[in-house]
Amino acid sequence: MLVQYEQPNPHIALIRLNRPDKMNAFSTTLERDLLTALQRACADEEVRVVVFAGSGRAFSGGWDLAESGFAMTSGTAKLLPVLVGLANARKLALLGQTIDGREAYRIGLVVELAAEGEHEAAALRLAEEALKGAPLALAAQKQLLDAGLAMPLEALQDFEVQVSFRLTHTEDHQEAKRAFAAKRRPSFKGR
Repeated sequence: MLVQYEQPNPHIALIRLNRPDKMNAFSTTLERDLLTALQRACADEEVRVVVFAGSGRAFSGGWDLAESGFAMTSGTAKLLPVLVGLANARKLALLGQTIDGREAYRIGLVVELAAEGEHEAAALRLAEEALKGAPLALAAQKQLLDAGLAMPLEALQDFEVQVSFRLTHTEDHQEAKRAFAAKRRPSFKGR
Protein backbone atom coordinates (compact mmCIF):
# COMPACT_ATOMS: atom_id res chain seq x y z
CA MET A 1 0.00 0.00 0.00
CA LEU A 2 1.40 3.38 -1.00
CA VAL A 3 -0.41 5.23 1.78
CA GLN A 4 -0.51 4.13 5.42
CA TYR A 5 -3.29 5.10 7.80
CA GLU A 6 -2.62 5.27 11.54
CA GLN A 7 -4.44 6.68 14.55
CA PRO A 8 -1.94 7.68 17.26
CA ASN A 9 -4.91 9.16 19.15
CA PRO A 10 -8.65 8.44 18.62
CA HIS A 11 -9.05 12.02 17.41
CA ILE A 12 -5.97 12.14 15.14
CA ALA A 13 -5.50 10.38 11.81
CA LEU A 14 -1.92 10.12 10.54
CA ILE A 15 -1.79 9.60 6.78
CA ARG A 16 1.67 8.68 5.55
CA LEU A 17 2.81 8.60 1.92
CA ASN A 18 4.79 5.36 1.68
CA ARG A 19 6.87 5.41 -1.47
CA PRO A 20 10.29 6.36 -0.06
CA ASP A 21 12.23 4.82 -2.97
CA LYS A 22 10.62 7.48 -5.23
CA MET A 23 10.65 10.27 -2.59
CA ASN A 24 6.91 9.69 -2.20
CA ALA A 25 6.28 11.00 -5.70
CA PHE A 26 2.62 11.02 -6.68
CA SER A 27 1.23 8.43 -9.07
CA THR A 28 -2.34 7.54 -9.93
CA THR A 29 -2.14 4.60 -7.50
CA LEU A 30 -0.78 6.79 -4.70
CA GLU A 31 -3.49 9.38 -5.38
CA ARG A 32 -6.17 6.68 -5.20
CA ASP A 33 -4.76 5.33 -1.92
CA LEU A 34 -4.53 8.87 -0.52
CA LEU A 35 -8.16 9.55 -1.42
CA THR A 36 -9.18 6.28 0.27
CA ALA A 37 -7.30 7.29 3.43
CA LEU A 38 -8.88 10.75 3.43
CA GLN A 39 -12.35 9.25 2.97
CA ARG A 40 -11.66 6.94 5.91
CA ALA A 41 -10.66 9.89 8.10
CA CYS A 42 -13.72 11.90 7.01
CA ALA A 43 -16.05 8.98 7.71
CA ASP A 44 -14.71 8.54 11.25
CA GLU A 45 -16.69 10.94 13.43
CA GLU A 46 -14.02 10.70 16.15
CA VAL A 47 -11.25 12.07 13.90
CA ARG A 48 -10.86 15.82 14.30
CA VAL A 49 -7.31 16.38 13.02
CA VAL A 50 -5.45 14.84 10.08
CA VAL A 51 -1.65 14.89 9.95
CA PHE A 52 0.12 14.14 6.67
CA ALA A 53 3.62 12.66 6.63
CA GLY A 54 6.01 11.05 4.19
CA SER A 55 8.19 7.98 4.64
CA GLY A 56 11.90 8.45 4.12
CA ARG A 57 13.72 11.70 3.49
CA ALA A 58 10.96 13.74 1.83
CA PHE A 59 7.27 14.38 2.22
CA SER A 60 6.84 14.23 -1.55
CA GLY A 61 8.96 14.90 -4.59
CA GLY A 62 5.87 15.97 -6.55
CA TRP A 63 4.43 14.04 -9.47
CA ASP A 64 6.31 10.97 -10.72
CA LEU A 65 7.30 12.06 -14.23
CA ALA A 66 7.62 8.42 -15.29
CA GLU A 67 3.92 7.97 -14.55
CA SER A 68 1.58 8.18 -17.51
CA GLY A 69 -1.33 10.55 -17.25
CA PHE A 70 0.74 13.42 -15.76
CA ALA A 71 -1.49 16.55 -15.35
CA MET A 72 -1.05 20.11 -13.29
CA THR A 73 -4.64 19.51 -11.68
CA SER A 74 -3.97 20.35 -8.00
CA GLY A 75 -5.08 23.98 -8.08
CA THR A 76 -1.53 25.15 -7.40
CA ALA A 77 -1.88 28.19 -9.67
CA LYS A 78 -4.59 29.55 -7.37
CA LEU A 79 -3.45 28.26 -3.98
CA LEU A 80 0.30 28.86 -4.11
CA PRO A 81 0.04 32.68 -4.54
CA VAL A 82 -2.42 32.75 -1.63
CA LEU A 83 0.07 30.88 0.57
CA VAL A 84 3.35 32.56 -0.37
CA GLY A 85 2.44 35.68 -2.34
CA LEU A 86 2.52 36.15 -6.10
CA ALA A 87 6.24 36.96 -6.39
CA ASN A 88 7.32 33.85 -4.44
CA ALA A 89 4.79 31.69 -6.30
CA ARG A 90 6.18 32.89 -9.62
CA LYS A 91 9.73 32.19 -8.50
CA LEU A 92 8.83 28.66 -7.36
CA ALA A 93 6.79 27.84 -10.45
CA LEU A 94 9.02 29.40 -13.09
CA LEU A 95 12.46 28.47 -11.77
CA GLY A 96 11.61 25.01 -10.47
CA GLN A 97 14.19 25.30 -7.72
CA THR A 98 14.31 22.99 -4.76
CA ILE A 99 13.92 24.87 -1.48
CA ASP A 100 14.80 23.77 2.02
CA GLY A 101 12.70 24.03 5.16
CA ARG A 102 14.10 27.40 6.20
CA GLU A 103 13.14 28.97 2.85
CA ALA A 104 9.71 27.29 2.96
CA TYR A 105 9.23 28.80 6.43
CA ARG A 106 10.50 32.24 5.35
CA ILE A 107 8.02 32.50 2.49
CA GLY A 108 5.08 31.11 4.49
CA LEU A 109 4.77 27.71 2.83
CA VAL A 110 5.18 26.04 6.22
CA VAL A 111 4.27 27.45 9.63
CA GLU A 112 6.79 25.74 11.88
CA LEU A 113 10.25 24.24 11.67
CA ALA A 114 11.43 21.16 13.54
CA ALA A 115 14.81 19.56 14.08
CA GLU A 116 15.77 16.86 11.61
CA GLY A 117 13.88 13.69 12.41
CA GLU A 118 11.52 15.51 14.80
CA HIS A 119 9.03 16.79 12.22
CA GLU A 120 6.42 14.11 12.77
CA ALA A 121 6.51 14.47 16.56
CA ALA A 122 6.21 18.26 16.15
CA ALA A 123 3.21 17.84 13.84
CA LEU A 124 1.54 15.49 16.31
CA ARG A 125 2.13 18.05 19.11
CA LEU A 126 0.40 20.69 16.97
CA ALA A 127 -2.46 18.26 16.38
CA GLU A 128 -2.79 17.67 20.13
CA GLU A 129 -2.84 21.44 20.64
CA ALA A 130 -5.61 21.81 18.06
CA LEU A 131 -7.66 19.21 19.93
CA LYS A 132 -7.88 21.57 22.91
CA GLY A 133 -10.17 23.90 20.94
CA ALA A 134 -13.92 23.63 20.52
CA PRO A 135 -14.48 21.19 17.61
CA LEU A 136 -17.41 23.07 16.08
CA ALA A 137 -15.65 26.44 16.32
CA LEU A 138 -12.46 25.04 14.77
CA ALA A 139 -14.43 23.43 11.94
CA ALA A 140 -16.22 26.74 11.36
CA GLN A 141 -12.89 28.61 11.24
CA LYS A 142 -11.53 26.18 8.65
CA GLN A 143 -14.74 26.53 6.62
CA LEU A 144 -14.58 30.33 6.77
CA LEU A 145 -10.91 30.46 5.77
CA ASP A 146 -11.52 28.13 2.83
CA ALA A 147 -14.64 30.03 1.74
CA GLY A 148 -12.75 33.29 1.97
CA LEU A 149 -10.61 32.23 -0.99
CA ALA A 150 -13.59 32.29 -3.33
CA MET A 151 -16.09 34.73 -1.79
CA PRO A 152 -16.30 38.50 -2.15
CA LEU A 153 -15.69 40.34 1.15
CA GLU A 154 -19.35 41.26 1.79
CA ALA A 155 -20.55 37.69 1.20
CA LEU A 156 -17.85 36.37 3.51
CA GLN A 157 -18.85 38.83 6.24
CA ASP A 158 -22.48 37.68 5.96
CA PHE A 159 -21.33 34.08 6.13
CA GLU A 160 -19.24 34.84 9.24
CA VAL A 161 -22.31 36.31 10.97
CA GLN A 162 -24.38 33.22 10.11
CA VAL A 163 -21.68 30.86 11.38
CA SER A 164 -21.17 32.86 14.58
CA PHE A 165 -24.90 32.93 15.27
CA ARG A 166 -25.14 29.16 14.71
CA LEU A 167 -22.21 28.53 17.10
CA THR A 168 -23.78 30.57 19.91
CA HIS A 169 -26.58 28.00 20.03
CA THR A 170 -24.35 24.98 20.65
CA GLU A 171 -23.68 23.03 23.84
CA ASP A 172 -19.95 23.77 23.40
CA HIS A 173 -20.62 27.53 23.48
CA GLN A 174 -22.52 27.19 26.74
CA GLU A 175 -19.71 25.00 28.13
CA ALA A 176 -17.13 27.63 27.14
CA LYS A 177 -19.07 30.31 29.02
CA ARG A 178 -19.41 28.10 32.12
CA ALA A 179 -15.72 27.17 32.04
CA PHE A 180 -14.67 30.81 31.65
CA ALA A 181 -16.81 31.85 34.61
CA ALA A 182 -15.45 28.98 36.73
CA LYS A 183 -11.87 29.65 35.58
CA ARG A 184 -11.45 26.06 34.40
CA ARG A 185 -10.58 24.36 31.14
CA PRO A 186 -13.70 23.64 29.04
CA SER A 187 -14.69 20.11 28.15
CA PHE A 188 -15.97 20.30 24.58
CA LYS A 189 -18.22 17.59 23.12
CA GLY A 190 -18.63 18.82 19.53
CA ARG A 191 -22.32 19.53 20.00
